[in-house]
Amino acid sequence: MNKGIICVIAILLSSVAAYCAYFGWATAQSPDEPLEWLQSEYDLSDETVAQVAQAKEAYLPGCWEMCRRLAEARKELAQRSSSTTATSSQITEAYAAVNAIEEGCIRMSLDHVFTVAAMMPESQGGRYRERMVTALLQDRTGQHQRHSDMIQGGNQ
Repeated sequence: MNKGIICVIAILLSSVAAYCAYFGWATAQSPDEPLEWLQSEYDLSDETVAQVAQAKEAYLPGCWEMCRRLAEARKELAQRSSSTTATSSQITEAYAAVNAIEEGCIRMSLDHVFTVAAMMPESQGGRYRERMVTALLQDRTGQHQRHSDMIQGGNQ
């Protein structure tokens, strides 16, 4: 198999894993102190925190489903990319499926971030939105740069 394709797949898989780990960490809550970090960091009222908690509860089942689908798609991509009988179009199809799920996940996450930000006072919501959007998109941007470097011969 082409070394470049394997590298691209490895970069994609590690980037998605890093994104999921960071987002899980960034949005994790202690069972003893739900959303305390958010309230403290953004100086939110108890009422606002309750609204955010409801929004999070509505968001999480869809997030978990996207993670499940993404894991299945990544497994399929890994199987196809390591198969000696897989064609280029089969690998490309599996790669496209992973990308489509990732994009749906990012879209859903961005919608949630904007929903939560709208519940906050304007200045705090803007600061929260900036922090979370940067975190969501940062790894994806880095992934594209690595792909570009690899294609141009920079990092093989």
